[in-house]
Parts: sequence; C-alpha cells; structure tokens
Amino acid sequence: MNITKPFLLALFLLNTAIGFAQQVAIKTATGEGIPYATITFLKQDSIVGGMYANEKGLAMIAPDMDIDVLLISHLGFGTQKVTWEHSNIDVVLEELLNDLPEVVITQRKEEAVWMGHEFVRKRSAFCSAQRGMEIVTFVQNNKQLSNLEMTAFKFKVRRRSEDKTAVLKINFYTNESNTPGKRINAYQDITVALAKGERGDVVLDLKTYHMIFPEEGVFVGIEWMGFADDEGTLLQNNTYNDSSIAYSACSTEQLTFMRSAFGTDKWSRMTFWDGRKDTFVPAFSIEVK
Repeated sequence: MNITKPFLLALFLLNTAIGFAQQVAIKTATGEGIPYATITFLKQDSIVGGMYANEKGLAMIAPDMDIDVLLISHLGFGTQKVTWEHSNIDVVLEELLNDLPEVVITQRKEEAVWMGHEFVRKRSAFCSAQRGMEIVTFVQNNKQLSNLEMTAFKFKVRRRSEDKTAVLKINFYTNESNTPGKRINAYQDITVALAKGERGDVVLDLKTYHMIFPEEGVFVGIEWMGFADDEGTLLQNNTYNDSSIAYSACSTEQLTFMRSAFGTDKWSRMTFWDGRKDTFVPAFSIEVK
C-alpha cells in the first residue's frame, strides 16, 4: 500500500492530539458513568469556562487549557472540587439522599389544561444561546389549584444552519419572590435531543417524573448543552447553538431570567422588546392535570 507523506503527517498530528488530551471520567460509587455532568473550570478561584461530560460521563480537556481546578457537579449528586494536574483522572460523585417529601397527586376528572405562553405566529421572535446558557420564564398557576401534576412541557424550535443533533436540558424551579428558587427536579436530569433540522412544536412527556405544579406558579427553563454526533456522543466544542426557541409578544411585563451553567448561581433578569409596547416572552407552556 502506498502511504503518502501528507497522510503520515496527518496521522502523526492526530495521534499527538489524542495522546496529550486528558480524560476526566465521572462515575458513581459503583463505577457507572454519570451522563452530562457539569464541569466548571477555575483559575485562581475565578471561573474561566466549563463543559459537559458526554452521555458516558467522559470529558476530554485540551492540553492548552490554563486552569488549575475542576468543579464537577450533577443533579442528585454531590459536588467535587478537584485540583487539575493535566492527567487522566476518575472522579466519583456521592449520590445524595432524596429528602423530597412524598408526592401526593389528587386525581381529577377535569381534562388536562395548558398553562403558560403559547407560540403566536404574529409578532414572534426566535432566540438561540451559547452552550451552558439557561433561560427560564415564569408560568402562572391560573387555576390556583393544589396538587396538580405537570404532565407535559411544550416549546417551539426553529433549526437553521445545524447539521447535528442538539442536546437540551429542561429544568423546573420554585417561585421565590418572583425569582427562580429551588430546583424542583433536583434528582431528575431531564434531557431532550433535537434531531437534525427538527423544527416546530416539541412536546416532552413529564408523567414519569411526578412533579407537582405549585400554587404559586413555577419557573421552567431550557439549558443549551451542545451538539451530539451521529452515535449520540456529546461533542466537546464551543460552537454557537443555533437551535432557536420561539418567543411570543406580550403586553405585560414578564419574569424571564438567564444564567450560565459554568458561572455563579446568580440569575440575571432578561427583557426583550421591539421598541413598541410589547415585550417578548419564551413560548413555554406546561400541561397540568
């Protein structure tokens, strides 16, 4: 077989890149990989970036990353602070005990009701985000009923230039003085994979999570995790995620916030408006029953 010099050079560069990249394996106490764990990069106690592990709990960190500490966390597990020594490491996260009260769901004869912000084609907009960004908005309990179960979550997406699967995480928070409070799905990692070119309504079945819709309403949000290849493996890159979610015009002020998964826990208030009287709110709606 005739092997050209350019081919040998490319093979050498590939092996060199693989040889020097360091692997972080995030596992349970029994050795199982923890999918989509959050890894925050620190340099002299300052946050300088971050990434997600893939669906097997593995992450590859480039050799030129100027960091000294990894902060690793995942829903339902403790947080580990690890000194980064530029070598392959295994990190074991301790599973937290589920101290949430037992969910009591009242069975009702009424039909399911959608609450929140439906997409309206007239006066609408679409918004994307960088990997690690999370946007949440408030959904009011219009019925003011207790023990309602959240049975589905709906949003609308427009895929434009992407040719890969996009992975999103869905989070629910309590309402604490009109700001996002404690995570309701504290022990449940809810992820959604959007196929290449997928667009239109995305409806997620929530029945298996048995989450109560609070009387004081709930904050629900989408966290952009990045792209996956054809085999479903989360890619480690910083490409802008063009999975645009729909916003609808609203005549009243809305409670919408954003934050970075690789930053502090502080939420920042978001306001979108078109220079007229209306503001725009993420078109998120929740089915309750």
